[in-house]
Amino acid sequence: MFDTIELLLFCLEGQLTRDRGLAELFPPISRFCTVSCHLKSGKIVAGNKIGQLAFFDIRAGKLHTTQAHRHGASCSACAFSPDGRHVASLSATDNNVRFFQLSAPTLFNMGSSHIKTGKQFNISPSLQGRSCRLNWIDPKTVAVLTPSGIHATFQP
Repeated sequence: MFDTIELLLFCLEGQLTRDRGLAELFPPISRFCTVSCHLKSGKIVAGNKIGQLAFFDIRAGKLHTTQAHRHGASCSACAFSPDGRHVASLSATDNNVRFFQLSAPTLFNMGSSHIKTGKQFNISPSLQGRSCRLNWIDPKTVAVLTPSGIHATFQP
């Protein structure tokens, strides 16, 4: 998935992607619950089958893969908070939700964003094999959604 998004960003006009967002320019991407775009911050996050998260900075054209924040199994869903400062990641295989905090760049870190691991919550009962999505229901609360409705809610 990382390579696909990187290829899309390379092929799409940068300014257009920044202005309109990846989901509007390439609607099929929004069908994947392992991809989330935050237009205002100019960032995209994607999860993969080995539990990594990749953060794409649309403005800078850079990719940062978070090897240090791996799940033990596949990333089933991820989503930006409404303000773009947090990312929630769900692993239905490991039955947990993890939060990551994105800090704004400062003068001394030369423009790169810092990604800090936040809280982790276990989910019960098991979600393995079920289709799940993450949806921020307010600025501080994310919900795990299954086809039957809200499974659980968490706060970073």
